[in-house]
Amino acid sequence: MFVLPRQRPLSAKRPARPARSRAVTVGAMVTAVVALSGCGGSSEPAAAGTPAPSTTSASPSPTQTPLANQACKTASATQTQTAKASPSASPSSSSSAKASSKTSPSATGASPSATPTSGSTVYVCTENNSGSLVWMDKDSSEKLLAARQAEADKKAAEEAAAAAEAQRLADEAAAAQAAEAQRLADEAAAAAAAAEAQRLAEEQARQPYVAPAPAPAPAPANVYYANCSAARAAGAAPVYLGSPGYGKHLDRDGDGIGCE
Repeated sequence: MFVLPRQRPLSAKRPARPARSRAVTVGAMVTAVVALSGCGGSSEPAAAGTPAPSTTSASPSPTQTPLANQACKTASATQTQTAKASPSASPSSSSSAKASSKTSPSATGASPSATPTSGSTVYVCTENNSGSLVWMDKDSSEKLLAARQAEADKKAAEEAAAAAEAQRLADEAAAAQAAEAQRLADEAAAAAAAAEAQRLAEEQARQPYVAPAPAPAPAPANVYYANCSAARAAGAAPVYLGSPGYGKHLDRDGDGIGCE
């Protein structure tokens, strides 16, 4: 807005100005008067100022419900869910523009910048501790499955150790049973042998004593038996070859035994 120059007293001397400068000053004053009067329109001057900045708010994106703990049907199936954040609007206001007689007031504003951030989560269909198939994020699923596998390995190791211990005890029991059976068999055999010896001893004790027959007295070396009757009467029959009284007349078949 132009301001009319302050009037000076008439007595004050004004410096001489060129004709062109005076014409420009007069034109500027006329223009200011026209601007103030509105050229016959409204008596109110045109307001010059900075318009209010326009704020653009981005509509929030629909919120996705996480798949965590929701039921699923196929074990080990995977599903990726992308969660998008609502864009952030940063309005900017235009700077104040000075009104001039030649230009109309204008507002300069920057458009809001929206920078959406996105992230994705991988869910795995996993059986929880209650035995139900539910969606779990990948890290939780891997931890649960690892803990479950460790528990299964521990249980399998304990069962294997228990089976080995049971087999050891069974082997020891079988060995002890076999040793006991062998001991009982040896004792039974010894008892049977002792009983047989006792029986023979008792039978021998029950038999009458028979004295052995005395051995015949040897015949003199120059003994001669005329015939077998004489040898038998002397108690020398049978007469063997080389013994006293043997002769070929007593051994008719020549087998070395006379008076058979």
